[in-house]
Amino acid sequence: IPYHFSVTTGSDRDAGTSSRVYVIIIGKKNKQTERLWLDLDGKNAFLPGSLDYFTCYGTDVGDIKKVELGHDGATPESCWLVGELTVDVPTKAVRYVFPCKCWLAKDRGDGLTARFLDVQDAETVNIPQK
Repeated sequence: IPYHFSVTTGSDRDAGTSSRVYVIIIGKKNKQTERLWLDLDGKNAFLPGSLDYFTCYGTDVGDIKKVELGHDGATPESCWLVGELTVDVPTKAVRYVFPCKCWLAKDRGDGLTARFLDVQDAETVNIPQK
């Protein structure tokens, strides 16, 4: 099924990343998608202060329980300040807005390059079903 993502990057001068970013969507009984890579086909994404949009196709996991957001840490100085991740599931007519507001970096914050975002912390919004 299609999943639509929007990602805000923090506005700090060094908040952006050139690493490959992925999302894994996890449902009940740990049913999950493969890594859904958020690539812009050669265009720069995840620049400081940016809002980027992506569409990926993955397994229907049913009701979303959590989302893993991370990057491949391509270089030792790879760091990324994530503001928010939005996941639209048009086949279920729902949008999840996950606040993140943290660094995904080996040398910042808690040193992790991936985060699990729980649906209980997300705002859920009804959207038109497709």
